[in-house]
Amino acid sequence: MVPKDKVRLQGLTGALALLGVLCGAAHAQFITITPAGLGNGEVGVAYSQMLNATEVPSSPTCCNWSVSSGALPPGLILGSVINTQNTIGGTPTAAGTFNFSINASDAGHNTIPPQAYMVIISPALGISPASLPAGQQSAIYSVSISATNGIPPYGALQLTGTLPNGLTFTSGSLSGIPTQAGTFPLTATVTDSVGGSASVNYNLSISPPPIVTKRFTAERSVAGCERRDQWDTNSGWQLPILGSGHRQRRRNVRSASAHLDRDCRPHHYHRRNLA
Repeated sequence: MVPKDKVRLQGLTGALALLGVLCGAAHAQFITITPAGLGNGEVGVAYSQMLNATEVPSSPTCCNWSVSSGALPPGLILGSVINTQNTIGGTPTAAGTFNFSINASDAGHNTIPPQAYMVIISPALGISPASLPAGQQSAIYSVSISATNGIPPYGALQLTGTLPNGLTFTSGSLSGIPTQAGTFPLTATVTDSVGGSASVNYNLSISPPPIVTKRFTAERSVAGCERRDQWDTNSGWQLPILGSGHRQRRRNVRSASAHLDRDCRPHHYHRRNLA
């Protein structure tokens, strides 16, 4: 073989090798999985996420699915179908952050690398507080009611039932000065962004104002049996001073009287229950 023919043969061999590489590449199979990320979930709320496998070139036998590493959140499963589409679904039963990878394969060809995911499962939606503090008639009352856990944004929190006169509920705040006593059944409800819902039943107790017994004593003096009727001050009321022969009444005092005997000694006292 002359040198020129040898050069031609080497060139033909290289061309054939390159053609083989290109043909092999054309028949290589690639599998990709979408989406690249999954939505988060909530305990007790149904969860469903579609997965899609794309094989190049396409094949009617694609694909077999598996969790190649990690674990799905408790309550969720990966479908067992042989198809280009699959679903992760179920109802989560535990909160936490879960990392796992999904693989799709066909005739020995796998997703390289497997598609990695992180899913956060939030605790179930709730309402705080679990019960309402008791109130008192004619006294200032204020408490905040709000959604907890779940996945924001939350819907408007609703409070249903009959409120005592004097109380209003606006933007999560129950406040005012109740003007009636009793027990009032109420229900608070709220929803979140993934369809979670929560409700709490309340019994709001409003007690009557305390009944205070006001006591006074009559004291004699040596000059004309001048009387001094003195009331208790535990409620902060002013002391009415009642002089001989007439009475002086001050604000918030409903009535006051005492009887003296002929020697100017206290004979008996009247006691009144004043609200």
